[in-house]
Amino acid sequence: MALYEKALRGQSSTPGYTRALVLNGMAAIYFVQKNYDECVSAFKEAIALKPEFTQIQSNMVISLIKMGRLAEADRYLENLSKKQAGGSIFHYLKGLVLYRKGKPALALTQFRHALVLEPDSKIIKIKISETLAANGYYRQADIFTRISQPYYTSDVETLVFLYINSIKNDRINQAVRYLDQIFKKNNLMLAMQKLRRKCEESLITTSQKSIAHNLISERIETFLEKMCSID
Repeated sequence: MALYEKALRGQSSTPGYTRALVLNGMAAIYFVQKNYDECVSAFKEAIALKPEFTQIQSNMVISLIKMGRLAEADRYLENLSKKQAGGSIFHYLKGLVLYRKGKPALALTQFRHALVLEPDSKIIKIKISETLAANGYYRQADIFTRISQPYYTSDVETLVFLYINSIKNDRINQAVRYLDQIFKKNNLMLAMQKLRRKCEESLITTSQKSIAHNLISERIETFLEKMCSID
C-alpha cells in the first residue's frame, strides 16, 4: 500500500490516467484488508477521474457484490450498461447481482446472454453450471459442465463442483467417480482442503454433508491402505 500511496503523491501533476490506475490498485488492496469504505472511496475517485475506464467500474461492481452492497452495485451497473450495452461483462455482472439476490432463474438468463457474447469464457461457464444447480437442475448442470469444459478431469475446482452437485442430486456412484478423479491429483492435500471447504459452503442439508464427508473419509482410508501396501 505504501508504494501505491507514494505513487499517488508523485503523480499529482500527471494526467488522470495514471492516478486512476493507482487508485484502482489501492482499492483492490483495501478490499483484501476488508477496509470496504476506503475501497469504495478509492474506486469512486478513480471513476471520477476516468469514467470511460469501464474495467475500473467493473472492478467496483464486483467488489460491491462481494461486500453484499447490492443496491450500490445495481446503480453502478446502470452506468456501466450505457457504455457496455450488449457486452458480456454487463450481463455477467448483472447475473452475479441477481444470483446474490436469490434470483437464480433470472441470473441464469443473464449468464447465458454473456456466454453467447463470450463463448470461450471459463468463468461464465462455471457460473452457468452453479446457477443451473441453484435452480435444482442438477443433471443439466453436470452435463453442461462436462460438455462445455472437456478437460474438466484436469481441473480440481470443476471436479469439486461436480462431486458436490452429484451429492445434491443423490447420484452417489457418480459422486464416487468424481472423488476418484480428485484423488489422482498431485497436490492432494490442497484438493482435500478445497473439497471439504466447498462441502460446508455448498451442501444444504446435514444429511448431504454427512454423506459427502463419509465418502471422503472412506476414500482417504482406502488411499492410505494402498500407500501402506506399496511400502
